[in-house]
Amino acid sequence: MLSRFISCRCAQVNVLLIAMLALFVLDTGAVSAKKIGRKISKHNWSVSVTKKSPSSPGKLDYGDKVTITFKYNAKKPVYITVRPYSKGKPSKHYSAHPMTLHGAGKGRGSGYFTINRGITLVDAVWIKMYDKASRQEVYAKKFTVEYMFPKALKGKVDKPLVADVDRSGVIVNQDRSGVIINTDRSGVLTDPPKGSTVKTPKRIVLTMNESSLVYMISQQSLQVISQGNVLSYGRDWEVKQVRSYLYHIKNKRWGSRFWQVNTARREVLQINGGVFGKVSRGKSQAKLSIKVDTPKDRFILRLPETKLVYRTAYRSLKVTSLGLVLTDGSDWTTCRRSGQIFHLKQNRWKKFFWKVDILSKTVRRIRESTFCKTTSGSGTRINVSINAVY
Repeated sequence: MLSRFISCRCAQVNVLLIAMLALFVLDTGAVSAKKIGRKISKHNWSVSVTKKSPSSPGKLDYGDKVTITFKYNAKKPVYITVRPYSKGKPSKHYSAHPMTLHGAGKGRGSGYFTINRGITLVDAVWIKMYDKASRQEVYAKKFTVEYMFPKALKGKVDKPLVADVDRSGVIVNQDRSGVIINTDRSGVLTDPPKGSTVKTPKRIVLTMNESSLVYMISQQSLQVISQGNVLSYGRDWEVKQVRSYLYHIKNKRWGSRFWQVNTARREVLQINGGVFGKVSRGKSQAKLSIKVDTPKDRFILRLPETKLVYRTAYRSLKVTSLGLVLTDGSDWTTCRRSGQIFHLKQNRWKKFFWKVDILSKTVRRIRESTFCKTTSGSGTRINVSINAVY
């Protein structure tokens, strides 16, 4: 009787041990699955900042751009935005780059923002990804920064004479009679322009009739050139050689469109919805009115009318041709010297800049003068037409 009782008890203990072991295995499997799930998710969606320009912490003037360069990993094609935040909320009176489309997998990109008015401390930047089809947010990450607008602030608020904001969002200084008093970026008073009632245009459009896109094959280097100056050094362009005579090129803002350059036929096709980097007819094709020259080790696309569009309220610009963006202007610097004078420069221009006068409708290349300061000499006039849009 006793031996039967002991045998029964042993069987119950064995069953209990087996059940506990099964639960342990199941629980361990569940934890492992969770860990693997997090690892996969992290692998498919990620973003990291590689550069902040200017560096943080920093103080900037209204309209000065902060450019954030990043690396990303996306499970599928996404739109990516870079936006400034203050105390956990989107910063007030900001402007920023539009949504930009990026391909699936690993890649690089950049975005910019600025503050147009108001005393603002940007203490964070959110980089967000949105699904290409649904535009729903799929990933977001916060990065701590410190940018103070405007630059003149030193602890307590520095009050100008009488400060006001015009309707375009541009800060102007006025005396008590309402006459505009111009200041340079450091706040030093300059002479008021002739006719101080000059109205600031919403946009200034510079039209250039002689522009080229040059691709140097051996160096794999692309540039957009006009008036003997480089407007873009190709950092936002992609180029793939499909055949010995066939190339695909596109700006990263073009989405599913790209240009197919045939150096043998000396023609350019715009392909919509094709496979970039492979022979593909796409959904549609259109032959472009672009002349192709093929000197040794490069090809040159002679572009038709090219426009530089400068938005005064945001101090931002872009260069376009044939309805497409050639550069988004994120590597340009602008300055409003007065109601009628504006300075523009590509950031790699070291010893010169463009001076735009909307009253005389002239653009001059200025050398041996300091950007955004009073210029000496008349400079060299360049062949650009001006249209101010109010």
